[in-house]
Amino acid sequence: MGAITEFVELYMKNCELGWELDEAIMQEKSFLEWKEILLERSRKIREVFEENEGSFCEVRKLLEAPMTEELAEEAYSALEKLYYGGYDDMYVMETMATPLLSYYEKAGNIERQIFLYHMLAFENFEFYERIYGNNEVSKTVEYFNKVLSFQEHYATIQNPKIRRCFFTAYDNLISPVGQVSEDMKKKVFQVYDGAMELWNSPKVQELDGENEEIISCIRQIQEDILFTEDYVLEMPEEFRQRFIKLVAEMKEIFLQQGKMDEEGCLFRAEAKCELLNGKEPKLLIEQIIAYIQGLSLPDYTGDEWEAMLRVLDYHNSACTIFDMFEYGKVEKEERRRYLQEFVPLVTDIHMHIPFGFWTSVMNNVCTEWFHETEKYLDTKEQKRDMLLKLIISRQPITYIHSLMVSEIAVRIAAAMVRKMPEYFTGIPGFDNASEVLAKKGALLEYVNECALLHDVGKCQLTEVINRQSRRLSDTEFSVIKCHPQQAVSLLRRDDSFGIFYDVMLGHHRSYDGKQGYPADFDNTKSKVKPVIDLITIADSMDAATDMLGRNYAKGKNFATLVGELKDGAGTKYNPKIVEFIEKNEDLYYDLEYLTQYGRQDVYYRAYKEIITR
Repeated sequence: MGAITEFVELYMKNCELGWELDEAIMQEKSFLEWKEILLERSRKIREVFEENEGSFCEVRKLLEAPMTEELAEEAYSALEKLYYGGYDDMYVMETMATPLLSYYEKAGNIERQIFLYHMLAFENFEFYERIYGNNEVSKTVEYFNKVLSFQEHYATIQNPKIRRCFFTAYDNLISPVGQVSEDMKKKVFQVYDGAMELWNSPKVQELDGENEEIISCIRQIQEDILFTEDYVLEMPEEFRQRFIKLVAEMKEIFLQQGKMDEEGCLFRAEAKCELLNGKEPKLLIEQIIAYIQGLSLPDYTGDEWEAMLRVLDYHNSACTIFDMFEYGKVEKEERRRYLQEFVPLVTDIHMHIPFGFWTSVMNNVCTEWFHETEKYLDTKEQKRDMLLKLIISRQPITYIHSLMVSEIAVRIAAAMVRKMPEYFTGIPGFDNASEVLAKKGALLEYVNECALLHDVGKCQLTEVINRQSRRLSDTEFSVIKCHPQQAVSLLRRDDSFGIFYDVMLGHHRSYDGKQGYPADFDNTKSKVKPVIDLITIADSMDAATDMLGRNYAKGKNFATLVGELKDGAGTKYNPKIVEFIEKNEDLYYDLEYLTQYGRQDVYYRAYKEIITR
């Protein structure tokens, strides 16, 4: 067994172990049972990290040498195992695929080029689009188009799995790429026509006209083209007319095939056609509300795919109503009446999606639902509550870390208000020490909210944050450093969250403003700098002492941490806070207990919230 094969076998085994450990801590257990499992998980995850990193280091060295036929064969087989087995890891796959592509391009091996380009397209989309959105799909489109460039060789390709790649490439360009890329939206019908032309060509019909797997791909393409209803209202008239014609064609195809509209895509597409043909928006809205109210609940104990489709049916149907609100210029009071009839039901569906269920897809769905509904909520508190329940609590590691940062920051802030209230003067609404004392509750609640929301940007980075069981690549580190801007981007549509922006942007900047990220944010000029500095220290305090949730290193004891805070006082950390912690014995021991033993209680509380959602 070669080094690459050994690595892949080890990597897959360790991935499965990680999944089992994650699943184990999300089962109903007593505190003592759960604590033992959590401690065991922490220990094993660190062992896995060391094993994977050591083994992958050998693979990287091997791939730096000139490629041989034997090595290429081993690496290609390893990538097939990872890809078809669902062990997605962009960095690992790209590291192995890049030298392989060069080798097979020179060798003229078309089949293997098709597989590698298809694999890279999929992994690129999963990694970059989930993080950056439609700004980063150009590479995905380029890779899928590379696959399609080999169509003339269709009849010479022996492996039917590789021939199927042409149709899955077309399908992915239609959806999901076509749904997020402004450029691809304009070309989506060209892509659809290209897929149908290839499918109906004599060479394809002769080879695969009865190939059930490829027929299934064609049916998926015919279904996915209906998702153009998501954006048809914003497209030019020529696009709209083609959409109307195509929906009529798809209805006939569905009837001929006896196909059920399991995702509701035909229903929603027909509703959009009726809207474009002049039907009263209110009648259509009432029709869709009745449809939503008649849907059965997702059954998470049965077929996962069917349950996922049911969630998407609720979600997409509700979002179609929001589209009609805008297109039909429905009055505010009428909107409110309609909202009461479907938003609570659909929100409840979102909030009760189980942890670990189609994680990436459901995280995106919940984020979209937050954006669609938060503008209709009346208070900042309601919006914050929905943000916590819909998005942050779906990321257990980020959620638990945020709860710990809140516990630490509020305890420090409460002690400082009692003994050094002048520290907080100058923050808007707290002009002097008397106001700080008089509005203590409001100040502590603000600190609490800042702590809970400071890392919300990480919830957009699920492909990187706490997922990898190896050393992060430079690209992944740079992605993580984007989370402050991601947080503001997530919440930028609502000014009520504006009071948190500086804390989100500044908590990884140094006290003196000379280090940290993002480099273009000047935390020294912020009106809430005292709170930024407090969250920075609370954030560092939890990260450094965490012995339960971190993948890569064992937590430090509290005394060591305080020594590091003192070393960085005046440059990295606010010296007033560091000195205050060191000299206030009660606070010192309170924080020491919280970060060492008390964190287990915080973790268990979060765990109970997550599994009972």
